[in-house]
Amino acid sequence: MLSYYIERGNNMNEKKVTLQVIVSQNLADRIDYYANYMGMSRSGFCASIIGQGILGYDKVGSILENYVVSEIHKEELKKN
Repeated sequence: MLSYYIERGNNMNEKKVTLQVIVSQNLADRIDYYANYMGMSRSGFCASIIGQGILGYDKVGSILENYVVSEIHKEELKKN
């Protein structure tokens, strides 16, 4: 299942949607600072940060999934 979402995330031509989030003024100021520092729009910066976070979760999920499958396989080998 995880590989389905990872593969979908690789298609940069997918339809774009608008997300709205509510953050504190302090966080908005920090976002604006870093977006400006990197020469990006606020929206572009947020999309980049969200994308990086999602890729991190995907990677951790994949590692855990592989570990669990490996452990199950080891247990099955012990039984035989």
